[in-house]
Formats: sequence, structure tokens, C-alpha cells
Amino acid sequence: MKASLIKKAIEGGEAVYIARAMLHLDLEDYYLLGLRKADVTEIATNLNLVTIKVNPNPAKNEIEVSSNKSFNKIIIADIYGRTVSSTYAMENTLSRKMVISSIPNGVYIAQLYNLDLSIGNAKLIISK
Repeated sequence: MKASLIKKAIEGGEAVYIARAMLHLDLEDYYLLGLRKADVTEIATNLNLVTIKVNPNPAKNEIEVSSNKSFNKIIIADIYGRTVSSTYAMENTLSRKMVISSIPNGVYIAQLYNLDLSIGNAKLIISK
């Protein structure tokens, strides 16, 4: 990793762009930094950050949630933090499918847990 990138990240300059890119808020941020997506993934791995993906998103009937850290529980919560749906796995996994057909349209948070400890969240949009 470039020393100048680390220095600017500590000062808050490019860190904002890297965080936005890792959260998929604006994919063009990779190019603004002169980085490849693989570079940003490497930075996230080196910082021991959790990456969570929800596909498809927006979703209709079923989602697949995947992470670079193992998990055994997914909770779908509304914007007020109320649990709308949840699913458990008997053992830790890096990927799991979940049926969401009974959840109404809206914006939700997919929360991943490992042994009842939260490992991260991802935004989920349901649009049927």
C-alpha cells in the first residue's frame, strides 16, 4: 500500500473515498483514487473489515447474503430496528439464502451474527 495513501487516509482525505467504495456507495470512487477494486478489497482485508453482500438488491422473493466472515444468523430489521424476519444456521457459513417473500416493500437492514455477536450490517431494498 502506498505510504501517501496511508497518510491521507489517517488525515481523513482519501479514507472517505475508500469507505464509500467499500460500501458500494459510489463505484466511481475507485477511479477517482486511481485504485482498482482489488486494491480496495486488499485494504479492507488488511484492516480486518467485514464485507457483506446481499444479492439481488433490490430483491423480490429470495436473497443470498454472503460475507468474508463466517456467520450463523441473519436478522432482517426495519429502519426502526424492529426484527421483521430471521434465519439461523446450525453451523457457521460464509453464504446463506433467505426467503423474503412475506416481507413488504421497503428499506431494511440485514444484520449478520456469529454466536450472538454482530459482525456487520448491509442495506436491503425489497421491491416486488
